[in-house]
Amino acid sequence: FLGVMGDNAAEKILCIVAYAILAIGLILTVIYAVIVGSMYGQYTTLMGWMIFFGGTIYTVIAWASLMVYLNISTNIREIKHELRRRK
Repeated sequence: FLGVMGDNAAEKILCIVAYAILAIGLILTVIYAVIVGSMYGQYTTLMGWMIFFGGTIYTVIAWASLMVYLNISTNIREIKHELRRRK
C-alpha cells in the first residue's frame, strides 16, 4: 500500500494523522469541557476549565510531537537522497 503512494507516503499519512489529532482533539476538548462545566455541582466549572486547558495543551503537544517526527523523517530522507546523488 505504501509503495503505491510514492516515496514519502509514510510522511503524508503521518501528517494527515497529526492534523486529524489536532482538529478532533480540540473539538472534543471543547465539547467535553462545556458538558462538564455546565453540570450542577460545586467544582464542575473548575473541572470544565481544567479539562479545557489540559485537553488543549495535550492535543497541541501530541500534534507538535508528530510534526517533529515528520520533519526528522523528511530530513533523513533528503540526506539519504543527497548522499546517493553525490556517489
